[in-house]
Amino acid sequence: MSQDKKNAEFEEEWNAFGANAVVPARGGNNDKFKPEVGVVYDRIAILREPSWEIPSKNPTWAPSCAVNIVNLEDGNRMDWWFASTSSNGRNSIFRDRLSAMLEKAKEEGHHYPIEFKFRIRERTSNFTGNTYKELQPIFVASGNNIEGDLGVDPRDNPSNDMSIPMNSTFVPAPEGGSASITNKATQAQWDQINSLAKKIFPQGYTAQQLLDTINIAVEEGNITLQSLVGSGSIKIVGKGDLSEQNAKHVIKALTDFLGE
Repeated sequence: MSQDKKNAEFEEEWNAFGANAVVPARGGNNDKFKPEVGVVYDRIAILREPSWEIPSKNPTWAPSCAVNIVNLEDGNRMDWWFASTSSNGRNSIFRDRLSAMLEKAKEEGHHYPIEFKFRIRERTSNFTGNTYKELQPIFVASGNNIEGDLGVDPRDNPSNDMSIPMNSTFVPAPEGGSASITNKATQAQWDQINSLAKKIFPQGYTAQQLLDTINIAVEEGNITLQSLVGSGSIKIVGKGDLSEQNAKHVIKALTDFLGE
């Protein structure tokens, strides 16, 4: 095999799977967490390193942070989104405060999941008179010292398995066999999905980042990582069991994200 072909295959595997193993990313298909000003939130844990900078739907908007959290009281997993940068291009107060708390915890030997409590306060600038929101996070515990329900990733929950889309048509499995999807996404649809993804992430992307981007553009997504890359040992976008109907939803979500 020539080096050019090896490089092309390696690049595809890296974007789809390799980078995801070393660049942590949040989960998908969770409820959206929308905290209110002036409310103290406790019994909350961050499950993994947040995605600190995800491109926004509109290129004129600031990028977003995505934090995968869980309510330790009931195990409900949620996605918390907030601005990554402020209007002046600097990191947002939320990002700076949360990342500072997490970095200090890791320096002291703590690891994910990390339990914390926080409050959002509205303040007025002494210099400009403008009001702004301030995040006040406090570290509580980490790892095995956390008491409570860490929940189950929606993609791993047998009672909420969306890896096979609801709109798919199934062929009854022969005895001892397995069911199959008869209306899988076409190659033309996969080509369009990958083409749109490259426009959003010109420097390369992971399959998880692509899934996150799709979920930004839809209220309730039922697209899973497995439906994009499949369950084989090599994870490449286009190898999953995505249905033709859900491929249309993915294409529309990515097109809307780009504003095309």
